Amino acid sequence: MPRDVLIEGGGSRTWAWMDGSPVRARSSCTNPRSVGERASVAHLTALARTIALRGADAVRVVAAHGAAATQRECDAFARLLDDAFRGAGLTVTAMLVTNDIVPLLVRKGLGGCVLAVVAGTGTGFAARRGSRSWARTSGLEYLLSDEGGGFDLGLRGLRAAVKALDGRGPRTGLLTAVQDWAGAGKDELRPVLFGKVYGEAAKLQVAGFAERVMSAASAGDEVATQLVNDAQQELVVGAVAAARQAGIGEEECDVVLSGSLLAQWPWFGEAVLGGIRAEVRVADATVAPTGDPLPGMIRLSRLWDEGFLRGTSLGPIPCSQTGVTP
Repeated sequence: MPRDVLIEGGGSRTWAWMDGSPVRARSSCTNPRSVGERASVAHLTALARTIALRGADAVRVVAAHGAAATQRECDAFARLLDDAFRGAGLTVTAMLVTNDIVPLLVRKGLGGCVLAVVAGTGTGFAARRGSRSWARTSGLEYLLSDEGGGFDLGLRGLRAAVKALDGRGPRTGLLTAVQDWAGAGKDELRPVLFGKVYGEAAKLQVAGFAERVMSAASAGDEVATQLVNDAQQELVVGAVAAARQAGIGEEECDVVLSGSLLAQWPWFGEAVLGGIRAEVRVADATVAPTGDPLPGMIRLSRLWDEGFLRGTSLGPIPCSQTGVTP
């Protein structure tokens, strides 16, 4: 009997469970676009070996991961997973890989209308109207999209600080925040900052500065406040676009907000939700805890067991299936 393995990962962390129990409560990032393919493979291999050491010999894998940005990337990540598990001596009897926004859309089943908004390292917006109409916007990683997410906000904050340092932009407390973040004074800031953001895992480094931008905005810094307002507007625009593409019009819609920026800064989430309410009829709004993705993953796994993806497409949301579900 294969053991059930659930994997959920975004731009900065990975969660894994076997038969409902944590394998690694919050392990290293396994997204190749965040840490590179070599590090991704190493972390996946370590995860697979941990599962093998727990007595598994055959596994059925359900993975919802930010690496599944396009169908091609989804298929490639499925191959990385398969190679990692087989390299650890495990037989993979069946595997489902899709984007990490899907559990948010199905966490209460497949009825009604749902709009999901994710703002963590990157951004993602998706909506469904029943089980047949699915839509998605953004989610093409940090060079092509992700406006309003941690990388985007962190990058804009760093640029504002450098402009202030040069005298090319207005004074801002973000310059002091950058000095503290980089551990350098003004005189040595340029080379130290350069090395910090252009080193390995640059995406994660830059996204990490978003917290300083949010803190500066909370303290009333004008430049940071404008950057956060811009991020808020980007999230509203992305969310509303997904709802409209899914065909959600006058129907009431449940809204799920997720990701570190929305979960850790309630006032920011409220502002985003207020913008969505101005355009979409919201029945219920929930902020999904970033530290507890298991309920949504269990629901996705059960729905797969029940065959909801047999002959059904998730539209623009990537999905890769191998093997036969029970």
